[in-house]
Amino acid sequence: MVYGIGNQGVKLLEDKFSIPRRKVDWTAKNRSVNRYFLEHTLAVADVMIAFEMSCRRHGPMELVNYTEEVLHWAVQVKQRAATFAIGVVPDRVFGLRRKESPNEIAWFFLEVDRATMPVERRSLRQTSFARKLVAYHATWLQKVLKAFPRFRVLTVATSAERVTHLIEACRQFERGQGLFLFIDLGSLLAHGDILTLHWRSCHGGKSETLT
Repeated sequence: MVYGIGNQGVKLLEDKFSIPRRKVDWTAKNRSVNRYFLEHTLAVADVMIAFEMSCRRHGPMELVNYTEEVLHWAVQVKQRAATFAIGVVPDRVFGLRRKESPNEIAWFFLEVDRATMPVERRSLRQTSFARKLVAYHATWLQKVLKAFPRFRVLTVATSAERVTHLIEACRQFERGQGLFLFIDLGSLLAHGDILTLHWRSCHGGKSETLT
């Protein structure tokens, strides 16, 4: 069963636990929920629960939640003679740090890919997952996010085959390929410990862990 929180529930969390209340009409939002939204939201939750449980298992590691409003920005990207402004909204923003070094946070932007859009298209004017990769890469190159001088992009895809295609799209970048790491959701959930899981990189075909 999947339950949605309404405005009164959000107010209760704010009053009792000081959880910041986003400027969203939660009750109205619940009425517009569709199957794709639910599947995507649950997949994001699965990934974040895996991080929380893994951090509890590894005592020195701590999950840092980004508690501000939803993070979004736009970045200018050139393709041939055209310039595009691409908006970016990560599915989740979070950090990892060791408890003995609380000021040293490794920040991550999570993308859960449900394979609802093509990997690549001819123009950046059209939606594709490669378009997202291009936007993140430009964000890194142009140092757009001053609050996140160092970050990495974690992509969780529907299958190992989809991961392979995403990695191929990522290899268009001459540098900065190490910015991206990929895994399929089945492998992530089956492994049982996301911090020791080997994520696939497009940087020389290597794989690496997050710790």
